[in-house]
Amino acid sequence: MKAQYLDAVYGLGRLIAGRGGAPLEWRDPRLLSWSNLLATAVWPALDDETRSRFETELEGFAVAHALNTDRNAQLLIQLERVVTRLNQAGIKPLVLKGAAHLATGLWPTPGSRLVSDIDLLVEAEALEPAFSALEDYAGTGPQERGHPEVNGQHKHMMPVIGAGGPAAVELHHAVYAGAAARLAPIGLLRERARPFRLGEGEALILSPTDRVLTAMMHGPAGNGTWLVPTLQMRDMLDIHFLDAAHGSEIDWPWIQYHLASKRWAVALEITNTCLDRFTGMTPPFRKGGTRVRLDAARWIWQMEHPNPVLKQAGMATNHLVHTIRSLKAGGEPRRRILAKLAQLETYRMIVRHYVLGQET
Repeated sequence: MKAQYLDAVYGLGRLIAGRGGAPLEWRDPRLLSWSNLLATAVWPALDDETRSRFETELEGFAVAHALNTDRNAQLLIQLERVVTRLNQAGIKPLVLKGAAHLATGLWPTPGSRLVSDIDLLVEAEALEPAFSALEDYAGTGPQERGHPEVNGQHKHMMPVIGAGGPAAVELHHAVYAGAAARLAPIGLLRERARPFRLGEGEALILSPTDRVLTAMMHGPAGNGTWLVPTLQMRDMLDIHFLDAAHGSEIDWPWIQYHLASKRWAVALEITNTCLDRFTGMTPPFRKGGTRVRLDAARWIWQMEHPNPVLKQAGMATNHLVHTIRSLKAGGEPRRRILAKLAQLETYRMIVRHYVLGQET
């Protein structure tokens, strides 16, 4: 079962990347659910013969792409509106992640890339004015923006809902939270960013090198941890398409030096392996030492063969680390953690999640 799933996922990735690969069993009803965040990109990657031969089996992929095409059209309109409104407040945001790839037409069709929300990086002193401008634009009254001290622990404020369209808008002061923020230094990102017009609005887009860097680290440094490794294959496809569009502009040696100097050489090995398996792209980085290769192999194996017990232990560890950091931070983070520690429900939740393994 696991081998079938992995073969299907890697096969879909190579198909979307335009590199062929092993034939897929389109009659398998599990393929649509296995495709996960890539379901919207499968239909445009198919040739006419496959579409015709498996018309019934592929209907879910066709519908997913059609619906996402409509949604992405709305998101592009919303992004222009949001950027224009921020410009009126004297703020020029830097567009991150999926919204940036959508705005620049990076993927094969406007409906290929699934985008969940709009991530914008603004300077720290502009966070509150930017939130107020979008909150006013939404027109639904005051929204929860989070306490400044708590937001400082994370990478963005609470999302703004209803500002110019269907997607939540997250205003970032950093790309990654905590110590990982050093992997994407804001000053350097802004210095190398490029101006980008969105209708009447003007924003910034990361340089191709920094778009690759942030895609690489989105899972390992953004969502994953050593005990609970995470990586979205969608990020690997972002890198593949960035290489296809901007290959000569991407400073691969700098990325290698930068991450190795920050003690994140394992991310280079993870990226090399996943790009090769999932997109057929030639690994762009030099091989690391034995320890790094072993750690990367362990990371990838855990992602491909998730262990429920290890996952629970990792989640519990992450929760404990967050608690300790909040206590050390003092101020509002400490007050909130102490309040939670005084509630019986907190300990019930710990038992449910980390002992019994229940999702809710």
